[in-house]
Amino acid sequence: MYSAFKVSLKDTSSMASINIEERVGKSGAVSYRVRVRVTERKKIIDKLEQTFDNRRDAEKWAIKAQKELTHKHDDIKRGLYRETSEFRDATVGELIREYLENPRTGSTIGRTKEYVLRALLNYDIALVTASRLTANDLIQHCEFRLAEDTQPTPQTVYHDVTYLRSVMQAGATFLKINASTRYHDEAIPQLIKLKLIARSNKRSRRPKKEEIGFL
Repeated sequence: MYSAFKVSLKDTSSMASINIEERVGKSGAVSYRVRVRVTERKKIIDKLEQTFDNRRDAEKWAIKAQKELTHKHDDIKRGLYRETSEFRDATVGELIREYLENPRTGSTIGRTKEYVLRALLNYDIALVTASRLTANDLIQHCEFRLAEDTQPTPQTVYHDVTYLRSVMQAGATFLKINASTRYHDEAIPQLIKLKLIARSNKRSRRPKKEEIGFL
């Protein structure tokens, strides 16, 4: 059972409204349920919803979702929007959760991969819409990771990159989520050049272009 405290954030220039509901469970744990909705003549015609463990992530996602829905319906009004029935949009965090919970993938991954993917849910990259993930998003994530107090090595951060790539591949295939690994192929050369990631075993040469896709 939850007790709820609701807060609404509205941007008068936007057609999408934001509602953030603070929920307190029996254990005392607090979560934040975000609802972003588009209404027309007092009827909800589109919405995005997500739950977060802290208020900061909830508000950041809400703003992104608000922009996404607003742009979508602006395009609809201008006749520019094309609905993709086969695929759907989701944040990187939502995609990771589906990957972990899906019997075809979640039951076969090792403990290290599961740990890394669950850890990724706590970073800003999890709030990015999967179909809009860019090379710069990945580079910024790696830079942030290396600057953490725990001082992870480039070899450790390498797992973030490779495991996320496998999730994006699954999203683009059987999970039917708009996702692409193009960002990965664009980012890898820079990540290597900037020494933000590295393989565990030492290399005697630089990876060839055709090998980059398998990193």
